[in-house]
This record gives sequence, C-alpha cells and structure tokens, in this order.
Amino acid sequence: MRHFRPLFMGLAALLLAGPAGAQNPLESIDQGNYLVSLSGRSIGAENFTIVARSDSVNCMAHSFVTKRTDRGEETIEKTMGWLANRGDWSLRYYQSDETYRGETVVRGVLQLEGDTALTVFVENKSGGGTAYRRAAPPGRFFVLDSGLYTLFDLICLSLHGKTFVTRPLNLMSIGPPDSLFEAEVKDLGHETIRWGARPVQARKVQISDGSITFVAWMSPDRGRLLRLTHEASGLRVEREAPPVKRRSPTPPKPGG
Repeated sequence: MRHFRPLFMGLAALLLAGPAGAQNPLESIDQGNYLVSLSGRSIGAENFTIVARSDSVNCMAHSFVTKRTDRGEETIEKTMGWLANRGDWSLRYYQSDETYRGETVVRGVLQLEGDTALTVFVENKSGGGTAYRRAAPPGRFFVLDSGLYTLFDLICLSLHGKTFVTRPLNLMSIGPPDSLFEAEVKDLGHETIRWGARPVQARKVQISDGSITFVAWMSPDRGRLLRLTHEASGLRVEREAPPVKRRSPTPPKPGG
C-alpha cells in the first residue's frame, strides 16, 4: 500500500513554512498539557499545539498513557497530526502513530477538497497495511482516537460562540474498527469549577452517542477544553493550569 507518513509530513511542512517570502505568520490557537487519571489514579499526560496559517489549521499532540496488563504497568505512546480547513474546520488529513510493546501502528484518514469519499488507512511500521475508500458524512466531522484527548479540545473550540440547546455532531472513531456515527452535543449551562488556584465560570457540555457519554468544561474566553470526564470508567482529563505567580513582598515603609 501507499505510505501516508511522508504525505502528512509534507502537508505539515507546507503549513508551517508557507510560501517563500510570504508574510504569513503562524497564529497560535491553543497549546498546553493534559493530565489523565482513572478513578483518581494518574495514568498519563498529553501535550499539544494548535496553530493556524492562511487557510489551514494544524494540530499536533503527543501522549503517554500507562495501563495495567498481565505484564504489569505498560506504556502506550501516541502521536497525532490533524490538518483542517481554517474556514469551517473540515478535515483534510489525520494520522496517529501508536507504539505499544515495541510495535508501531499508523492509522489515519484523508479527504481531498471537493471529494465525497474518504481514504482510510492503517499500516504497521514492521510491514503490511491496508487502505479503503468510504463515503464521507455530510458536512464537517471530527475524529476520535483512543488515548488522544486533544481531539475533544478541537470539538470544544469549534463550539465556542455557538448558541444551542442540542446540536448534532458527526464523528469518526479510528479503529479497530473504524466507524462513522452521529453524536449529540447538549448545552448544560455554566458551572464554576476550580481550575488551578482559581475558580472559573466554565461552559459545560455533554457529548453522547446514546451509549457513551462524555462531559466537557470549556473556558469562557475561547472555548478551550479545561476538563473532560467519562463517569462510567472514572476517566478524568484535566488541563494543566499555569503556575501561580507569587506576589513580591511589600517593602517596609520608611521609618517603619
């Protein structure tokens, strides 16, 4: 099969470099670090960057998550790249690399502009892989990929400034198996949460397909994902807050 890794790296390079001599600087949309826990036990972290230039939005993330196996605690490492149209955030390309027990599996999806079908692919770095075409869902869709929570941040950023009670959300779950499905986002109003050392009046939304439900808390300024929970499993994803700035001690008054 065709190797897609060089294609993604080429697309990312075009976004980051831009045409020679062009005055088209990168615009930072979001960046940070997520801490992941399960039933109160720390299991991993994920750092990410989201930038825009010209007509594109690019996201890159890197995560480490540990899980308990018959061999004890083992680590799953994942990296991902996401490239979309800046105007409506319609997906152009997605790829994730998952490394576990020394084996790396690459999965992704490609949609060319104006194409009504998607190319979905999977390959093993040690050799072998498959690719197939399937009909694209109507309108924009977002990718979900196990262990990568920045993908929920992308959904939240797209919801910022939108007023709704409920709204449909087209999702693609990267397998195995790969699946396209429709979920619903429900606005749960605002809730004051403790984030870092201060209270934040966060917007709260529920993302559910009827069988799996996530709850997300978004920052009031730009809709950034601050917290994500999946109650049934005990999953909690928390954005790492910036360090608290210490106040400089007040100098003594003269003659005091």
